[in-house]
Amino acid sequence: MITKFKQFEASHFHTIKDIDEILDKISATGMESLETSDLYVLLNYSKGDEYIHEVLISANKTAKELKKYDHLLQVITKNDTKELEKISKIYNDLNMKMQMYNDTLVHLFRIEDPDDIKSYLQQTGIGDELDSMIAPKN
Repeated sequence: MITKFKQFEASHFHTIKDIDEILDKISATGMESLETSDLYVLLNYSKGDEYIHEVLISANKTAKELKKYDHLLQVITKNDTKELEKISKIYNDLNMKMQMYNDTLVHLFRIEDPDDIKSYLQQTGIGDELDSMIAPKN
């Protein structure tokens, strides 16, 4: 009998070494020993970065909106307090959303190097709105 195995696509963010470490952890201590981020890394790897790609598309759209509202905050007069409050609330909500995307990438998918995200954005053409918001690596 011939058995076919699915060949996984390479991940831009995770190496086979990362996956092997997680699989070794499962072998040594079982599935219940996995952290949430282990599961997310395995899931993303098995889908060829599909999940990270979706997060980055959403983050790029949010970055575009954030820039628009940042511009509005710059041009609104301080006398128009109602409009300023309204725009400030939207701006703050968008900032919180961006923080959620950042937390997802760093804590769930273990992507800590901003250069990895920048190079992925360039390769995939997702957009440059997000690229300009990523902090440079220290």
